[in-house]
Parts: sequence; structure tokens; C-alpha cells
Amino acid sequence: MGDVGNDSLLRLPVSRESKSFENVSVESVDSSNEKGNFSPIELDSVLLKNTDSVELALSYAKTWSKYTKNIVSWVEKKLNLELESTRNIVKLAEATRSNIGMQEFMPLQSLFTSALLSDIKNSHLLQQTIAALQANKFVQPLLGRKNEMEKQRKEIKELWKQEQNKMLETETALKKAKLLCMQRQDEYEKAKSSMFRAEEEHLCSSGGVVKNLNKQLEKKRRLEEEALQKVEEANELYKVCVTNVEERRNDLENTKREILTQLQKLVFQCDLTLKAVTVNLFQMQHLQAASLASNLQSLCDSAKLYDPGQEYSEFVKATNSTEEEKVDGNVNKQLTNSPHTAGYGPSDSLEDVVRLADPSSKIEEDRCSNSADVTGPSFIRSWTFGMFSDSESTGGSSESRSLDSESISPGDFHRKLPRTPSSGTMSSADDLDEREPPSPSEAGPNSLGTFKKTLMSKAALTHKFRKLRSPTKCRDCEGIVVFQGVECEECLLVCHRKCLENLVIICGHQKLPGKIHLFGAEFTQVAKKESDGIPFILKICASEIEHRALCLQGIYRVCGNKIKTEKLCQALENGMHLVDISEFSSHDICDVLKLYLRQLPEPFILFRLYKEFIDLAKEIQHVNEEQESKKDNSEDKKWPSMCIEINRILIKSKDLLRQLPVSNFNSLHYLIVHLKRVVDHAEENKMNSKNLGVIFGPSLIRPRPTTAPVTISSLAEYSNQARLVEFLITYSQKIFDGSLQPQDVVVCSIGGVASHVDQGCLPKPLLSPEERDPEHSTKSLFFSSKEDMHTVGSETKSFEPATSFEESERKQNALEKCDACLTGEWPCKIHVC
Repeated sequence: MGDVGNDSLLRLPVSRESKSFENVSVESVDSSNEKGNFSPIELDSVLLKNTDSVELALSYAKTWSKYTKNIVSWVEKKLNLELESTRNIVKLAEATRSNIGMQEFMPLQSLFTSALLSDIKNSHLLQQTIAALQANKFVQPLLGRKNEMEKQRKEIKELWKQEQNKMLETETALKKAKLLCMQRQDEYEKAKSSMFRAEEEHLCSSGGVVKNLNKQLEKKRRLEEEALQKVEEANELYKVCVTNVEERRNDLENTKREILTQLQKLVFQCDLTLKAVTVNLFQMQHLQAASLASNLQSLCDSAKLYDPGQEYSEFVKATNSTEEEKVDGNVNKQLTNSPHTAGYGPSDSLEDVVRLADPSSKIEEDRCSNSADVTGPSFIRSWTFGMFSDSESTGGSSESRSLDSESISPGDFHRKLPRTPSSGTMSSADDLDEREPPSPSEAGPNSLGTFKKTLMSKAALTHKFRKLRSPTKCRDCEGIVVFQGVECEECLLVCHRKCLENLVIICGHQKLPGKIHLFGAEFTQVAKKESDGIPFILKICASEIEHRALCLQGIYRVCGNKIKTEKLCQALENGMHLVDISEFSSHDICDVLKLYLRQLPEPFILFRLYKEFIDLAKEIQHVNEEQESKKDNSEDKKWPSMCIEINRILIKSKDLLRQLPVSNFNSLHYLIVHLKRVVDHAEENKMNSKNLGVIFGPSLIRPRPTTAPVTISSLAEYSNQARLVEFLITYSQKIFDGSLQPQDVVVCSIGGVASHVDQGCLPKPLLSPEERDPEHSTKSLFFSSKEDMHTVGSETKSFEPATSFEESERKQNALEKCDACLTGEWPCKIHVC
């Protein structure tokens, strides 16, 4: 049936939450069960109860063929029209491209050239799509299935007709046998009554008449016996006919069942093919339309960045450059003959006027070179974010611009020309003036050169940008950069100029690697790139949270900004450890870390160990319940036995954790120790081990995904997952045998531009819980940014107190006594069952 199958474009998700894809047949069965449709057995039983079920099924199959024929006809005609249209579009685009290519210095010329090339490319892609749909993606598979449907429908119809004829013949024979029985029975009754009368006459007669009556009596008795024999034969024939009818009726029912099953499978296969080719049709058209929409949006954005009159200015510059040497010779000749010329000829250019200006321009240039001696407005403005005047940001008049910018002296007249205020609706704040070369004062060591009027983030200031000429992809917004693009000379990062304000990827002083697939990717793909097997996103996020948000109320529980979270996820995939996450709030960073753990195809605790860890969580629950029940009793007598149970669980948890791969164990170790540090500040952040267990439980341990419906038992496992993570956090020091050693954690917070240019991102040392002194923590740990302050102000949820595990942690002395008993250092009697 063509290419419709596993290698087709059809890939439908079995689950909305998972990222994997399955075949169409599996999805069809699952969707039919979810909607409550009949199963095949139930459908057969319903149809068998109907006497006309075969005729109805055959009628539906015939209607399906007609319906499919109309669909195929519509698609073929539409594809033919689109094919003809694409050919005409290609011809028109090629002709227009050749015409506008001969003209120079035209506005938006390169943009329209790109649009024409895009039309040609999209037309060729559309032609390929049409050819694929006409071949093995839609038309051929559907026509083949329709023809097969018609063929089998006719065969089934003929078979059913033959079976019905046989049944009709059998029923006709039964009716004839029944009539024959009735006829023979009547004949026998007549013969019997005649015999009865003959016997009566024989009894009443005497003499010679008796002899004749005996002969008649014998004759009638013989006739009666023959009639009785015929009745018996007719009855036997009737019984045989009845048996034949029953057998034929059973055969007809079996044939009916087989026909209905065959028709059901045929309709299902036809529907499956129709579904597959329909998905192919609309998916291919969607891909085509999405590509076209993306190109059009990119062209639209590029058109908005065009500065009116730019090409005309380039045209004037190119025209005057050919006569520049000749004009300079004439001007020098005039300066030699008459140093105080009062007028200028029409052939003199603007630069000639500048060279013939008042000698005081030299003094003005000296003032520009030494800004410390200038008492008026400074020529070099210190860099501030968002501190531009309204006239600069909206393209105001030349008078207002001159008040806040460099004063236009006669010596600078060749550089500064009054610009006509823009009357359009597009803002010019992000539009860099490439037509004006930098003045000598702007070419200093601390000058931003061409990008002086562009807002830049702290991360953008670490790059050394140059103008981008070739189209490529922006690392910040992931859009196509056609115009107004910049590229770093060291790391080759490319982005729009308007994206420099929001850029969060700092310069690594070497070529920036390509984009990686981080969220939803296999854990081993990211872990194998690190020496310790711990993903860089876990190190960066955990280190930044410990640096500034350990005392932030509701950490890991309050949601961050969705847009900023998505931007940070995108930046981490583009820049990896070079991302400056100091620009984001702590809640955004927490959301990114939780999202990464939640989207892992397989969590840190592997699927194959899920049952063992859940059993361990149930044992923990049992110990918890016993501890709650023994609160009223004397603790001195009951607590040692409880210590034995807890130590047994600790040993078992260590054995299970040793079965994890090295990268999984190290990552889980790193995360649990980080969460323990969060719990150490629970009085300030209101996040104890129970709250963190509820949040991270389903992300760190979960069963293998299935399509089975959610049951009460599966919901109960969520509490076991949370309880296990709570236990790991509470007893992290005992389970992981001490605090985590410092890892190569890259902290990409930017304190200043110079520090990152000279030193780069320095690793931040991690402190164990014993080395931390919560009494010396300052209020600066509470709020890391304005977003954190607003989030804390809006926090209204109450947090639950510490759990029984934390209560047992408070009883550390009793635990130490129990450990001493186990090692033989403390005299006590302990009976272990």
C-alpha cells in the first residue's frame, strides 16, 4: 500500500505528557478504547442479533468506497491546481529576480531578492510534496485500499448470496416434506376408515356374500398398510429435511459471523489507511505552511528594521566617490590662491566646504581630544541602561538631538548631518546608524564604536561584535538574521542587534558550540560530557540558588515567570555553562531545574529499581507509623528498637543506591545534598524535607510510562515517592557517607564586565551543612532580585511543619547511643528479630 506504515510521516503520541511516538494502529486502538467504542467481540455480538447485519455491513462498505472516491478526486484536482500555480510562481519569480537584479541602490532590494528566492524554494518544495502525495503518501495507498475494498465486498456479497440460496433450497425441501407428510397422513386416514367400514360389513354379512367381503377386506387391509408405510416414509423424509435445515441454519450463522468479522477487519484496515494518508496530507501541508510563515515573519521583521533613505545615501556616496580625487585637487588649488574665499562654486562638495571653513575648527577638535578640559557637554557619554532621551529613542528633531549629543562644530560638520525626523510608526531606538562613521572621540579604547546607541546586557558587553553580512540563526531569539545582525569575533556568536539588550550568553573566547538538545534528552547524553557525570544545568542552577536564595521563602514551591523560564531553557541549550543566570529570578531558575528533571525520559533512579525503592518507602512508612504509635510510651525503652529499624533501612538504601550507574549516583548525590542545604534554612524559606519530597518525588523516581488508566493504587504511589525523597534528604549525611566534595560548578553570575573578560567564570566552592553557620547569614540572602521580592510579597500559602523524620533527627543523641550499641561500645541488650 505504498509507504504508509512505520516509515511514513505519521507519528502520533500515545501519551500527552511523554515525548515518544508510536504507530498509528496502536494509537487507533487506544483512542477507540478511551472513547468507549465497541470492542471487536462486542461489535460482532451486536451485529449477529440483527437479521440484516450482513446487508448493512455490505452497504456501509459500498458507501465507504464512494466516499473515498470523492475524497481522492478532490485531492487530485487540488494538487493539480497547486502544481500549475507553483510552476507559474517560479516563472514569475525568476523573471522578476532577473529584472530587479540589474538595478542598484534600490530600497529593500536584498529583502525582495530573498523573498523571490524563498518563493522559488517553497515552490520546489511544494512540487516535491505534491509528487509525494500523488505517489505513495495519499492517492495511491487510498486508491489501492478502495479497490481492495470493492473486490472483497463483491466476493463477500457473492458468497453470502450463495449461502442464502442454499438455505432457501433447504427450507423449500422442508416445506415439501411437510406437505407430503400431511398428504400421506390424509391418505392413511382414508384407508383406515375404509378398512373399518369393510370390517363392519363383514360382520353383518353371511353365506356367499362373506367370501366376497373377505377379498375386499384383504384388499383394503393391504391398502391401509401401504398408506401407513408411506406415512412413515414421509415422516422420515420430514425429519431428514428438518435436520438439513438446522445444519444449514448453523452453517449460515457461522458464515454470517465470518463475513461480519471479515468486513469489520476490512473496514478497520481501510479506516486505518485513510487515517494515515489524511495525517500525511495535513502534516505535509502544515510543514509547508509553517516554513512559509516563518520565512514571511523573518522578512517582515527585516523590513521593519530598514532605515528610509539609506540606499539613497549609499547611492550618493558611491556617486561622489568617483569624483573625490578630482574635487580635492581643485580645492587645494583654491586654498593656495585665496585663503579667505567668500563663495563656493556649484561643483564643490560638502567636504570641500568643511576644508575651507574657519580655522577655529582645529581648536574645537583639540577640545574634543581632551574631554577633561571641556566645561560644556561631554563628547563621551558614560554607559547607562535605558537612560536615553525621548528624542533619541523616538527619532526627534535635530534641535533636541543636538542638546543631548555632541555639539556640531565646523570641524565635525563632515561627520554630523541633521537627520530628517521619521514620520513612520517604527521606533529607531534599536536602529544603528551605519551611515555615520565614528568620530575621533568615539574611537577611544573604551568606546563602543558602531554599537554606541545600542542597549546591551552585561553578557553582551563581554563580546567583541562586528557586523554580520551572511544570513544565519540568532542565538538569542532563534530567528533568522538577515539584516541588522552582529557576530562576535572570538566566539562567533550571532544575534540581532535588537537582541543585544536581552542577551544572556557571555563570551567564552573560543568558538561557541552548536545548540544541544537538553530538555527531554537522554540523561547519559548530557552526563557523558562531564567529568563527574553531573549535568552542567544541575550544577549551575543549584549553585546559583545556594548563592542567593537559600533563605528565600517558598523556594522550589513558588512558580516563576513562564516567559522568562522558557527563555532561560532556550539560553541553556544555546550557551550551556556560559549563560548568565544572574539576570533571572530565583524562582525562574528553580522552575528550570524542576522542568529538566521532570522531562528526563528516565529519572535518576532507574525504572528497573522502581519496585525495590517503593518497597523501601513502604518500610519507611511502617517505621513512621510505629513511631507515631509509641509516642505515648516511654522513649527510653522503645527508642533503641526503632533505631535498629532505621539503621536497617539506611543500610538497605545504600545497597540500592550502589546499583545505580556512576553518573546517576553522583547526580542524585549532588541534588540531595543541595536539597539538604535548603532544608537547613527551613526556618527562613519554610521548605522542610517533606515539602521538597512532594515536589521532587515524582521527578526523581517514577514507574515506566504505560497507557494504562490511572488507578487509586497508582495515585498512592505518589506518597511513597515523596516519602522516599524525604528520607534521602533527612539522612543524606548517613546515606551518602558525608558531604559532597566540590565539583566543577560554573557560576555564570556577572559581577562586572572586566572580571569576566580577564578571569572568566570561576567555580563557586560548595560548603557542607556542618560548615554553614545559619546564625551568620544576612538578610541579603532573602532576596536576590526585584522579582524575588515581588514573589515573596505575593506568597500567601502556609507551609507544613517538620515531619517525623526531622523529629527523629532532633533525637540525635539517642541515635548515637543506638549506633554505639550496634558497634559494641555501649552496654545494652538488643534483641533483633
